[in-house]
Amino acid sequence: MMTRISDRYSAPLFLADAGGAVTREIGEVPAFEPAPLGRVTSLAISRDFVYVGTKDSAFVDAYNTVGEHFATLPVGVGRRASTMDHFERAIDEIVLGLGSVTDREAPKELLLQRPMPEYLPPYATLLTDQSGLLWVQLSFPGDPATRLRVVRSDGRVAADVRLPRFVSVYEVGRDYILGAYEDDRGEAYVAIYRLHRG
Repeated sequence: MMTRISDRYSAPLFLADAGGAVTREIGEVPAFEPAPLGRVTSLAISRDFVYVGTKDSAFVDAYNTVGEHFATLPVGVGRRASTMDHFERAIDEIVLGLGSVTDREAPKELLLQRPMPEYLPPYATLLTDQSGLLWVQLSFPGDPATRLRVVRSDGRVAADVRLPRFVSVYEVGRDYILGAYEDDRGEAYVAIYRLHRG
């Protein structure tokens, strides 16, 4: 059950087995801020770790598979100022499921009247790959390119990866990165980038 703390909701986080039985309660964590460019907690799971990124700071908490806190990993990024392009793209994502373009106009206008946050969250989302590395997407809709930081479980940066346009990354495989993007006309595409590991 979600609870509201000031302008941010929190929710219980727990681990469960394949049958759905709770094996470990990690506790209450911040979940999301109901606002454009608000902080939304991101989770990523590898074979050995559960990564929890609340975006309160440029750090990610790592828990082992029995729910014990293992480490707090630095992402190693500074604060970035948000832009009107970031703000408008975030609002577009919020109203996307509200029906036709006409149905979205009034909610979008209301959201545009809200104050734009001065800074972006420190990162957008978390993913893991088959080797257990943590991939942190540092770019947001409205950025001209995609930046990904690859972090080892000991907190060391393994690599920085750049894609030539903004892509919402969905999966990192052994030799590919899978994601989606929109062109200048708003047409959606699925993209696969070949990944060469050093």
